Amino acid sequence: MSAKLSHTAKILTKLLKGETLISSDVFASNTNQYFGHIKDQGIELIEWNEPTEGRHLKRKLNHTIENVEKAKKYLAKLTGKSSVKKVSKSLVEKESENDV
Repeated sequence: MSAKLSHTAKILTKLLKGETLISSDVFASNTNQYFGHIKDQGIELIEWNEPTEGRHLKRKLNHTIENVEKAKKYLAKLTGKSSVKKVSKSLVEKESENDV
């Protein structure tokens, strides 16, 4: 796996776990490009900026069933795995409750 794909896979794994990330969380040059690669796959990220914390956007995965499945499918493609587990509706609802 190339370094570029490796960084994208690591970021996507963290987003699937429900983590909120900013570009400075990943030690690679121009980390914003990796978020762009993820969004180019049709995966929705929730992005916002808190002016009191600097100019970097915070990002997290939009935890809808369809979006999580897209993210898992892309992660499987990046890591060379062929199977993707289906996401249950209750899991997504639980993740959404944690966002509040």
